[in-house]
Amino acid sequence: MKSLPRQLAGSLCIGCEHHRRIVSGTGSVFLLCSAGVEHPHLPKYPRQPVASCAVFTPLTAPKTDRESSSAKPTGSGKSDPNDHS
Repeated sequence: MKSLPRQLAGSLCIGCEHHRRIVSGTGSVFLLCSAGVEHPHLPKYPRQPVASCAVFTPLTAPKTDRESSSAKPTGSGKSDPNDHS
């Protein structure tokens, strides 16, 4: 697997159950947030790197590039749900 761009490697999203890595035809890498797909107040593609997130759920097992999470978001109360910067 290709190494992650620096912005993604330092992101909270990489260790979250809700992320799915998307690689475009030109090789650009994006992180899709499944919580953002289900909840309109969250971004589907958060600006990276994400330092805090109210729905962060630690990975329970390593993900593959094509794997997506079926876990439902759970609020941790750690931060503002709109703060994805």
